[in-house]
Amino acid sequence: MFWIALTLLLAVATGRTRHPGLGILTGVSAAVMILVRMELVLLLPTVVLLMHQRSETGQGWDFEWRYFVIPGLAAFVALSVVCGWLAQNVVEGFTLNPGYFVRAAFSRTPTEDSNPVAGLGMGSLSFVLHEPILILLAALGLVAGHRRRVRSLRALWPGLLLLAVIPPRNDIRFLVPLVPLLAYAAGYGFQIVRQWSTTRLRELTTLRALALSTAMGLGIVLLLVAQVWQTESRWHPDGAYERELALGTNQEIEARGLDDVVICTYSPEAYYLVTGLSARRLSAPDLSLCIPPELENWRMIIVVDEAVRQHFGEDLEQDLRSVSVPLFEIATDAPYLQGASAYADLRPATAYLVR
Repeated sequence: MFWIALTLLLAVATGRTRHPGLGILTGVSAAVMILVRMELVLLLPTVVLLMHQRSETGQGWDFEWRYFVIPGLAAFVALSVVCGWLAQNVVEGFTLNPGYFVRAAFSRTPTEDSNPVAGLGMGSLSFVLHEPILILLAALGLVAGHRRRVRSLRALWPGLLLLAVIPPRNDIRFLVPLVPLLAYAAGYGFQIVRQWSTTRLRELTTLRALALSTAMGLGIVLLLVAQVWQTESRWHPDGAYERELALGTNQEIEARGLDDVVICTYSPEAYYLVTGLSARRLSAPDLSLCIPPELENWRMIIVVDEAVRQHFGEDLEQDLRSVSVPLFEIATDAPYLQGASAYADLRPATAYLVR
């Protein structure tokens, strides 16, 4: 979010001042933004249009090419060489998981009957239903900006349309790029509402002004109630599922006196924080990746929870049963979360000891 907001703010400032230094900073910020998350390349048309908003009619794109595109490409290459971990995001995106968004958008994620099926743009549709205030103000700002020929608001359309098609489900990872664009448009929409209401209240009689104020107040209250209800319906103790399983695993490990084990599961962070033991991300089917070289003589506890079952299927657990025996089971009432969907009434997680 930081690099997205910074890039957009720099682009707006560059468009207003046409300062070469700001253009170069925008290019560098855009390069970092794309290296952090490669699908943000879809924001570049909006960034360029924001920089071009104060250009004269008939003026070319020399400024943007010279002070944004070239410095941005140079920064992208330089940061890829100096900071290999940034370049790895792009490399892995094309080699390990090609076409992720297209494939995810047209494939079904594991859902229950009561949960929506993921699909192209379904995340954006769900986001619209869950954020009424932001969406209504943004829609008003975009429509008014288009009718009034506000170039900075017209520049938002390419980024919004490109990014809105991508999210296969209501997951903040996919929807973060939309938030700054919608917030920018919503600010303009709020300004229109404020100006209109101020003008109308001055023109009306006292009684009608009071009625209009009351109606607007009730409308705002209803929108806030809807917003709070939507937020509350999706609220959950963050990481409760993994944390409760980690606490249960820690109790079982201490009861059995197992201190020379490495925990391997899909979300190892909670296990490391709770147990203090080495915890690694499960990389099936090559389980050897769970054991770091310095701990090659240690035993391995593989915790098969709902995340493991959904990402690796039931075959992995069958293979584990053929080479090891279940060590213990951990049950929890906390829901397993995937995106904005919560799954309850789950099977207990099973821990397998692999020597």
